[in-house]
Amino acid sequence: SKSLTNKNLFMANSFCEVNSQKVYVVLALTVQFLIQKQALVIRNYGYTRKFMTRQVHDQLAKEYLEELLKPLGKVETSKDVKSEVQEIDVWFVPTTTSTNSELGLLGKMAVTSCLFEPYRNAPNEIEIRSCLLKLYSVQGNLLREAKREKRSISEEELPFLWILTPTCSERILEGFGAKIKEGWEKGVYFLPKYQKAAIVAINQLSMTEDTLWLRVMGKGKTQNEAISEVVEL
Repeated sequence: SKSLTNKNLFMANSFCEVNSQKVYVVLALTVQFLIQKQALVIRNYGYTRKFMTRQVHDQLAKEYLEELLKPLGKVETSKDVKSEVQEIDVWFVPTTTSTNSELGLLGKMAVTSCLFEPYRNAPNEIEIRSCLLKLYSVQGNLLREAKREKRSISEEELPFLWILTPTCSERILEGFGAKIKEGWEKGVYFLPKYQKAAIVAINQLSMTEDTLWLRVMGKGKTQNEAISEVVEL
């Protein structure tokens, strides 16, 4: 399945040179294939359903984000955090400070160095704290590296964390003090300033072209509608 996925993504890159709109179609077909495969994989596994769903979704999300963000900067997936046996889903470092308008909201999020942690099912408070721990481990490593090299690193240079979830309850948002920020889409909730993190409730995003690339990573009706939009484009 991975070779087929890579083949489709390679086709997307090739089409991009000829007609950028064809990229939408190829990515839509890739997503549809993986969703169908996911349904087949979990159908006969009963109690392991949630685990299998998350596993396949994680791989899809990593490859999907990697392909979209690659033209904008350096992308690393499944990167280990040295302080513990932890793994970052996607670590992105931009090569430009300008927003990529073609990626809409995702492009706006990728203006600065950041981590992406996509979830197939809504994360609980323990999983969100685990994401924050990864973020602070990465920041700690960067600060120690800067100290060894006798250079300073500003607050703005430290990576930001984006937690991508299909839904998010009011209880979780209130518990982490996450709030909507002026100038950002409804559905994007920022934790207090110096925590450098935000929760994106994909089902709450407006159905516009700006949010399309993120809604493809949603679930159920949200994802199906986004894929239909991609095909229509």
